[in-house]
Amino acid sequence: MKKVVLVIIGVCVLVGLAYAAFELSSKDKHYSWRYKMTVEVETPEGIKSGNAVRQVNVDWKAIGWDQINNQPHYSTKRNVSGEAVVVDLGDRGTLFALIDSRAYYAAPRAFGIFKFEDVQALPIGSTAELECDGNFECPKMVMFKDINDPKSVELVYVNRRYAGNNGQDVEHENRFEELFGQGVKLKKINVEITDERVTRDIVDKYLPQSFWDQFNLWWEQLDVRTKSKKANLFYFKHGAEK
Repeated sequence: MKKVVLVIIGVCVLVGLAYAAFELSSKDKHYSWRYKMTVEVETPEGIKSGNAVRQVNVDWKAIGWDQINNQPHYSTKRNVSGEAVVVDLGDRGTLFALIDSRAYYAAPRAFGIFKFEDVQALPIGSTAELECDGNFECPKMVMFKDINDPKSVELVYVNRRYAGNNGQDVEHENRFEELFGQGVKLKKINVEITDERVTRDIVDKYLPQSFWDQFNLWWEQLDVRTKSKKANLFYFKHGAEK
């Protein structure tokens, strides 16, 4: 009889744990949206622009329960897939507005909406300008003095604020006229909610076929410190194919 009671208690415990795990997993949240980033550059020859479509996925996984507030604890995983925006400036060169893990911020920052469910609910075709001077979340932009030589990469523009030192770490650079010529400057960056396919092949049309072979040969010769400085200048693609 005692054994039967213990078995029943064990089964009840397992059922209770299974139910608790099920109830917790039911609190998981998933958000996703696609946005098209369009970068416009003002030049003496007129406005030049390029765009790319990116996919954002945000997963909130319930990992425990806050008994005091009766709310689950979450771990958050954010991912963005897509590629850099390419702006062809003709004889002046090519501008690449890079993509990295922080690119998922673009739509929330542009629209001034920071609840993921509200960003996801934006209607297709909604547009907003990503105002770089105000929010410090605009992409890094680079160019190559010689498109066939990865070593010739130059940082053109960045305007970002980082979390360190109470949010006071700011990275700022604007070298449009220095690198592309007088009268060339960033005009604006637009963000549009879209259902278009994620772009993955525009960058490849502008980089020569031998580019990454040349890059790998050069990269092997660099020391760790130099690699850490240069790595974030080559974020041309991010995330898995979508």
